[in-house]
Amino acid sequence: MERKKRERYIDAARGIGIALVVLGHVIITEGYTSGSVTKFIYSFHMPLFFFLSGWCRALGGRASGREGLAHLWKTVKKLFVPYFIWSFIYLCLAYIGGPVDWEERLQAVFTFRGIAPLWFLPALGLCEGALYLALAVRRHISRSIQPVLLPVLCILMYAVAYGMYQYYNSPGFPAADRVPVYLYITAGRFFVSFAVVISGYLVCRLMSLNLFEKRGNLFYFVSGVVMLVLCFAAAEYTGLSVNMHLFAADRPGWFFFTAMAGSAGLVFLCRGGVRFLSVFSVLGVSSLGIMILHYQPFPFMHLAVNQMKKITGIPAVQIVAATLIVLAVSLAGTWVCSRGCFITNNNRGLKRAQGDDLKTVR
Repeated sequence: MERKKRERYIDAARGIGIALVVLGHVIITEGYTSGSVTKFIYSFHMPLFFFLSGWCRALGGRASGREGLAHLWKTVKKLFVPYFIWSFIYLCLAYIGGPVDWEERLQAVFTFRGIAPLWFLPALGLCEGALYLALAVRRHISRSIQPVLLPVLCILMYAVAYGMYQYYNSPGFPAADRVPVYLYITAGRFFVSFAVVISGYLVCRLMSLNLFEKRGNLFYFVSGVVMLVLCFAAAEYTGLSVNMHLFAADRPGWFFFTAMAGSAGLVFLCRGGVRFLSVFSVLGVSSLGIMILHYQPFPFMHLAVNQMKKITGIPAVQIVAATLIVLAVSLAGTWVCSRGCFITNNNRGLKRAQGDDLKTVR
């Protein structure tokens, strides 16, 4: 009889990740766009969710045939359906708040370039589908090639993404037609996201080897701290500027490094320090709702930031307090919607999409 158990450190990692997403947006709203903390957060906070998707897929074992295809279909459906529903809600709320360029907004939605932060849903759905296909192909090729297929594919994805970043930022890039540009952004974002998903899968498989499997919490905690320090140092040293939504990275090579180091570092940190970091799990299991509700066109963030500016003149206090308020309001909003709205099932769908498979066979 199989017994399934949630891995608390994964929920904790996702919880810290969504807290960093909110914190980063609050800092930007405050006007601090180039500080050290901002560069550090944006260097890995969105790649983290893709990394977790690959990690959890590795934990979930091998689902093949009809079972795997059914799981894939359920996962993709629970990402793309809410993407279109919430995009429509976003547009309606934006229209209430002022004029909307409907042509541009609809082009963004249907090219999957997306409205921030909803772009993440189709991006993850495409990566989930691509990983399923890659694993299916690997099962049907020569055993001598199987071990190198995913590493080679990962390197290839990073190489293509690097070239696309370089061309996108070059003077010769044709930026006149909006739809081709949006499709280019979607494609480039897929290559870098899929590379991170594969990286998460491979790192998880590596950690399951005998060499690492019996390592204690201290090993993972210290390794996580070291990798996060390296991520911070790289982001600070290079002055890294990243926006995955807009496919913007001034130093794509360094971005690939910080995406890996920061994502793996946080997962390792949570695995080693799960006893005291599991408090973030409550945010992790509601990450989709928080992702949707904390940002424009919902007014919570701007109201919190403006209110804290009236209460205190200390920027650090403003940022921390506004972040906590937005997290609390978004969490409460997620709970209210889950009482009968579609956000509950979609949240579960996102967790499955990020491997839920978060349930591992013991």
